[in-house]
Amino acid sequence: MPISLNQGEALTTLLAALRKDWNPAGIRAALKKASFLGSAAEVAVAACRCAADPAMRTPFLIAEPGPHWQGTTAGTRQAPTMCAAHPAQKAGACPACFKAARPKPANFTLPPRTRPRDWTPEPVVSDLAAVRERADEMEGL
Repeated sequence: MPISLNQGEALTTLLAALRKDWNPAGIRAALKKASFLGSAAEVAVAACRCAADPAMRTPFLIAEPGPHWQGTTAGTRQAPTMCAAHPAQKAGACPACFKAARPKPANFTLPPRTRPRDWTPEPVVSDLAAVRERADEMEGL
């Protein structure tokens, strides 16, 4: 069961008291993100462990995998395997590796566009004149 609003506010107050350098709005955002990782008790335990660790400089890390989740259901989840060549991307979903593995054929061309992306229709001259007349009338000219 996700953490409730009242539980989140109480936990935010506790964590803000423990870590004066953490912004309460940041704590709330991290708890909201972490609320689906485990029960309210598990989120509270992980958040308090995170706050107790001076190496954790920001509450954002509450929702990230780490030793503060040890002993909880979220702590038993496997972290995704990352791409060896591009560590910021998940293995099997790395766009750079995908492009390298499947290059475009030499004769590949995109079909011509029927109109440019920034195309806007030209105003009809008669409509433009009518609009200008109404604008002049409204200004009292």
